[in-house]
Amino acid sequence: MRILLIIPPQHGPFQPLLGVPSITAYLREKGHEVYQQDLNVEAFQYFLSPERLKEAQADTKTIRDTKRAVRALRSPKTASSPSEYFSAISKIEKSLGLISKNYYPARLSLGQNAQEKHSHFSSSGLLKATIDASSNPFIEFFEKKALNRILKLSPQIIGISVSWKSNLFPAFTLARMIKNIAPGIHITMGGSYISALEEYLKRNRRLHKYIDSFVVYEGEISVEKLAGAIKSQQKLSSVPNLIYMKEGKIFYNPPESIALDRLPTPDYDGLPLKDYFSPFPVLPLLTSRGCYWGKCAFCSHNPNYKNLDQRDVGLVIDDIKRLSRKHKTRCFLFNDSCMSPKRLEELSKRLIKNRLNIKCICELRFERALSLPLLKLMSKAGFDLLYFGLESGCQRSQDKMEKGVRIATAEKILREAKKANIKCDISSFIGFPGETKDEAVETFKFFSRNRRFINSMSVGVFQLTKNSRVYNAPTDYGIEKIHKNRGEDLCLSFRYCCKTGMSQEQARQLLCSSCVPKDIVSLYRGREHSMTAAC
Repeated sequence: MRILLIIPPQHGPFQPLLGVPSITAYLREKGHEVYQQDLNVEAFQYFLSPERLKEAQADTKTIRDTKRAVRALRSPKTASSPSEYFSAISKIEKSLGLISKNYYPARLSLGQNAQEKHSHFSSSGLLKATIDASSNPFIEFFEKKALNRILKLSPQIIGISVSWKSNLFPAFTLARMIKNIAPGIHITMGGSYISALEEYLKRNRRLHKYIDSFVVYEGEISVEKLAGAIKSQQKLSSVPNLIYMKEGKIFYNPPESIALDRLPTPDYDGLPLKDYFSPFPVLPLLTSRGCYWGKCAFCSHNPNYKNLDQRDVGLVIDDIKRLSRKHKTRCFLFNDSCMSPKRLEELSKRLIKNRLNIKCICELRFERALSLPLLKLMSKAGFDLLYFGLESGCQRSQDKMEKGVRIATAEKILREAKKANIKCDISSFIGFPGETKDEAVETFKFFSRNRRFINSMSVGVFQLTKNSRVYNAPTDYGIEKIHKNRGEDLCLSFRYCCKTGMSQEQARQLLCSSCVPKDIVSLYRGREHSMTAAC
């Protein structure tokens, strides 16, 4: 069966996402004819083209600077120079701002967030956005650059992957446009953001207007069985993880998962690896599903996984060998929620034994087991950059979040990672329920006293998200009321009132105040560029 899988706009154009290549590999192994397209990076190339900038009344210098800035982001020299990196980012954002003026209040950006005329948290707003050409720049892009090419392939199934909130409007817009021309094509939509909307998809008929089915959680088995059901004209009731509407009634099929060891190496063939805004192809890989810690009170991601599933390290090594050889890259991003020290030690030893000479990124916790000898082993294996979710520099806040991290341990690991020649990127937030201003300031103090050990950092404001432990048991964390706005029937994050501590607005004001060291809020580079500086 001919299947087309699409990565829609809008998120950072720095690397491909993993979901589509993973499903592509599985479907191709099963004998299907599969095509994959990254319309996200194509959209950035379209909007930043000299022709579009001229239409936006950009002057000659801006057009020239934009071209040079994109070229700079693809240069290893820029990756190793923060000043050149931020200069290039600034010039591109300026040009995207010019393009955006014609679609106000929509805002094109290199990031994942964009101001919109219609609410992402409203199904009616979502559907209105798909037809509002005055504020939806992707209607023009799809019409001019994507739609004809998609239809020319004559796919029987089109799968659209929605990983971020900012993908939602473009994804539904594309589905509407395809359905209006070729209603016989089965359009299915999946991805992590669609999985987060599961509860709403089961009861909101509006969302099924342009979409024939939704896949929640793992997509490999679901799309393969969906293809089989459509080919043999069987009922969709046999397809796991599927939400669909028939004769006005919404159905949900029970979940089914596949062990990571049964999946082939992700297949990136057909994706424009040379077009991403990075010096080298940075290829995502997955060595585990789920989180071995799984206790963080703010996390709404881990509840999606009932058990931790880890891919055999030998298979991971095979994945790296194949992809490195085929795509001539040394750069890999492990998409695991969190890699344990034991797992890192095993993988590092195998990488060294196989002399793979790669550079890689992973996310992990500040565990006491991350000793200097282990960090040196990881550095030798190619772990050039580690991404830590510190969350808070205040021990009381850490304990309330159930992070299981000691601040002193975190500081020790940062010092020893520096000794091991490993860069560390740190993310955090202030305003966890009950946190006072003085406690929030402890996070800024943490960054200030450890500044020389940190590669880049970011600080945000706590978001109360659906299905997190805090959301499900708010009174346990001092939350008196969760506000749910009428009409926001797709809401995944909520305003709330707390008995003690800062309000959400006070936390935002503190983050913008003069007491925050400037280098804390400004020194954050894309992980792809932080890592490829060493490649």
